[in-house]
Amino acid sequence: MSNGTPFTLAPRGFRSQLTIWFGGLSLVTLLSAGIYVGRIATQEIATTGGEALYATAKSAADMLHIQLGERELEILLLSQAPHFTQGDLGSTEVRRSLERRKEARSEYAWLGVVDAEGKVVQATGNMLLGQNVAQRPWFQNAQGGVFV
Repeated sequence: MSNGTPFTLAPRGFRSQLTIWFGGLSLVTLLSAGIYVGRIATQEIATTGGEALYATAKSAADMLHIQLGERELEILLLSQAPHFTQGDLGSTEVRRSLERRKEARSEYAWLGVVDAEGKVVQATGNMLLGQNVAQRPWFQNAQGGVFV
């Protein structure tokens, strides 16, 4: 097979060299355009994902705001009920009222009535009953009004 001339990959004619140059230039152009388009697409995806995350977080925050407002109003109205304002806070009616409220709303983990000194006088499930909670942040914050 050897006829005395070495085999080379270099094109011999001007036409071949021109074809290779245009092919290489086309390849570089296509790769550059692909990288550019890929970068733009990645930025668009990130922007769209960020906007979707923001919308979800804002929706959750709005829902939480509404729910907390409803709980605050519910606690305020409950605190103004006659058996809380005029009756004996240690009565079974007060305890039953708290238990019914807790059963009706799964959001409540605990409901209780605390006297002005911080002693728990009624509580759902008898949790913390008779204990002093005056040093707890929720009690201290509730001294100024409704605290949820």
